[in-house]
Amino acid sequence: MNYLEWNDSIARHFFNEENAGKEILLYVNDEILTEIGRANGCDVDDFVISVKKGPPWISRSGFCQKALEAFRGWRERGREYPPYISYLACFVLAAGIHGDFDPRSYYPRLRQLLGETDGTGGLPSFDRMLLLWDDLEKWSVEDKHEELGRFVARIRGGWWKVGLPLAQTVISKDEQRRLPVLFEAAGLDPSAPPSEKVMLKLMHYYGDRVFEMKTLKVLRIEKGDDIILKNSLIEMVLAELEEWDGTVQLDEAEAPREEHAVRAINSGLRTCIKYDPLSRKVKCTLRLKANRDIPVGGLAFKCEQFPGETFYCEDAYQGWSKNLKNEESKILDASALDWTGGMMFEDSKNNWRASLRGDSVRLFASGKAEGLPGWVETNRLERGVPFFISVFGTAAGKVRAWGQANCTSFEELEVSGLPPGWLLFKGLNASSSCEDIDVLSVSSSVRLLLRGGVKLRKGNTYLYTAQPLIVLENAAEEATVTANGKVLRNEKDNLRAWKLPSDIPPNEIIRIEANTGQDELRKILRLEEPRLSGSFDETPWRGTDGVFVPDSSDCTRMRGAVVETTGNGLPSFTPRPEHSTPRILLGNIPGQVVKWPKDPLPPDWEPVWSIRRTGRNKWRVSCCRRSLACVPCPDLTVRAGKEKDVKKWKECIWVRRKKTNVPELPAIRQRWLEFREAARNV
Repeated sequence: MNYLEWNDSIARHFFNEENAGKEILLYVNDEILTEIGRANGCDVDDFVISVKKGPPWISRSGFCQKALEAFRGWRERGREYPPYISYLACFVLAAGIHGDFDPRSYYPRLRQLLGETDGTGGLPSFDRMLLLWDDLEKWSVEDKHEELGRFVARIRGGWWKVGLPLAQTVISKDEQRRLPVLFEAAGLDPSAPPSEKVMLKLMHYYGDRVFEMKTLKVLRIEKGDDIILKNSLIEMVLAELEEWDGTVQLDEAEAPREEHAVRAINSGLRTCIKYDPLSRKVKCTLRLKANRDIPVGGLAFKCEQFPGETFYCEDAYQGWSKNLKNEESKILDASALDWTGGMMFEDSKNNWRASLRGDSVRLFASGKAEGLPGWVETNRLERGVPFFISVFGTAAGKVRAWGQANCTSFEELEVSGLPPGWLLFKGLNASSSCEDIDVLSVSSSVRLLLRGGVKLRKGNTYLYTAQPLIVLENAAEEATVTANGKVLRNEKDNLRAWKLPSDIPPNEIIRIEANTGQDELRKILRLEEPRLSGSFDETPWRGTDGVFVPDSSDCTRMRGAVVETTGNGLPSFTPRPEHSTPRILLGNIPGQVVKWPKDPLPPDWEPVWSIRRTGRNKWRVSCCRRSLACVPCPDLTVRAGKEKDVKKWKECIWVRRKKTNVPELPAIRQRWLEFREAARNV
């Protein structure tokens, strides 16, 4: 393999679509290089020989001078990947060399790797390698919009020249792959990460299952320059948690015995409260938050503490579900749940598991940044914001004393609507943590986040007409945020959320920068105008139940406006309705009516209409058939079922006509009106 073959192979190993939106560490060691070169019979020695030679246009002799020459003007050469990645990989490889070296020394390792044992100290122009690291970040974020991954040029440790190569070794790729094991064992919710202090405690407790010995040693660092490495490791693990989709891959020993490729999809349930200060009542509900799409048909959960009952969960937006409902379409009262011990809800059909964390202290933050009403449960306490705390048992005294001593304002509220024995406190601007209560650990870091909006794909590209909100978490009030140098104004009633300016141009790079007085944070995003694709060739196929199917599947499937059928063609009725929430299914003959899923789907007739409750005395009708040609006219010449079924059929179509929203498509609406007129005469 020549230099460019090595370079592009290493680049593809780290930067690919599977890593879209994730932070990339250029962790290069002997094993990875051997794996990359195996197909061509090459190993680490071959890599070092090739990188010392460099790309074909190189004329300089010094190692770092060659790297600079590979870097200069590389975009004009039309290369798919930056041609200096092999040089950066070599710098990282040197950091992992073992031998009779001082634990803190780097340059002797690099010189031994390159066979330059005569010299001492750093290589000439090594300080200029920062240009390459910075350009790699620019390429991954600005040129590629994080669609192959996001590299961040962070200097870790106290030595700015060698900090970047060392930073890539803080955690290996194998350790990153195993992190979901830690997340699952600790019961972590990717949408509500804990504070750094709590995460460190969890990494110590569960680390033996995930981390190698060198990483465990980093966790035990207590002082000195290397404390930055420890903090960076925590930061990296928290970033991985926020990207976690809730799955844990089975190992090779488990896989043959299991039906699914993963143990289960894990997600968190969040209690939400609405507080009415006039009536002093609290309304408690439950929502699911996931880092993946909720199935098209929704989820139907069972819970051991409620035998025989089913709870339904529908997608709302951005991974949030609507409030969980019971079989009667009533919103689940979360105050009836076990807040202290926790509860597990499972949908075995979708291999999905949602847990309600058990604790005697629950923290609630404003739902405005998430686009939700009221207050939403969270696992980390921010400075400078209002919050509610619900407490049970002996923890109340400790929370009360902490709040009075460490908050700008703190009061106990007399309310009804909470689970028995639980108290409610309202606070503002916590200045320090409450010892031994994890959720009241004040985070020490400031985070610049993008919330809401519509992502067009993985990475940092959003729809221009559905832009994200910029959120600065845990920042002081005097923090400023700019977009392409223009200072943004705070959202009303939300001191830490900003909207992009209305005159921001589409299809251009937008640089978001935040200055908190102590930290300077930045993000890059791109807004694209909506457009219709001229082809659906790259759109994934979905089956008739809305679930993705592989390209090789021979079932009836669709993508975009393209439908492919098998057998006798497209079925006139999909057995699984659009959502799995309770609804009434009606046929074209009076008496053809079932309450689904309480009653089984009819074996001898096909539903035409689906009616579901959308509110108190409000209903919505949908057509079950695939096209108007499949929708039969009402047939009043016969009757089906019992007399009560005929009455129910008429009630659904005619009696409740003023309370039922009709279909929006004109042709389908006209057919529904024909049914309504026919039902009038039944």
